[in-house]
Amino acid sequence: SMYLQAGKLRALLDIGAGSLRQLAHVDAKAYQKLDVVYISHHHTDHTADLRPLIQALNWTPGFVRTKELLVAGHPQLGPMLRDILKEAVHFKARFVPLRGTKRIKGIGLQVSPGKHTETSLVLKVREGAKSLVYTADTEFNTKLQRFASGCNLFITENSFPGTQPSVGHLNAHDSGTLARLVGAQRLLLTHIYPPADKVNLRKQ
Repeated sequence: SMYLQAGKLRALLDIGAGSLRQLAHVDAKAYQKLDVVYISHHHTDHTADLRPLIQALNWTPGFVRTKELLVAGHPQLGPMLRDILKEAVHFKARFVPLRGTKRIKGIGLQVSPGKHTETSLVLKVREGAKSLVYTADTEFNTKLQRFASGCNLFITENSFPGTQPSVGHLNAHDSGTLARLVGAQRLLLTHIYPPADKVNLRKQ
């Protein structure tokens, strides 16, 4: 999970297990200020804390949420996510199907298909002339390279070390190669599995 502040927008990019606990290290009340939760795909390690978030927004003592919570993702995730959002009893929560580009609080959100599951999306966030791209889980592919070209910050998964073959994921060689081809000013690695956490990814 990534916590994003862009202009007046406060968002989480995915919300796997432990996201709320980690978010509390940023700001104990950051979860109360969220405008959007972006879901890259349906796998549990990217969605597990959505129900706990709804629970916290419903029942935190002394806190009453007044603004709507948007949960955005691939249109096919609608039934699954709407079922969870029904649990919001003291505030409004709405699923937003993502296609092409949307603007929320003046921030551009653009998506492109990822190569992981049929509902996987890659997200580009634009604020003025600056942009970041969040790949979530994906394989190396040229469409991703074109979509992310010129971004200021490239947030990509790095599941495996070296050139270890993988299906639906990136290894260290792929992540570094993509960052160079994209021309990103900065690279941030995430989704690092234990084997990749035991090596020097910067060298690889």
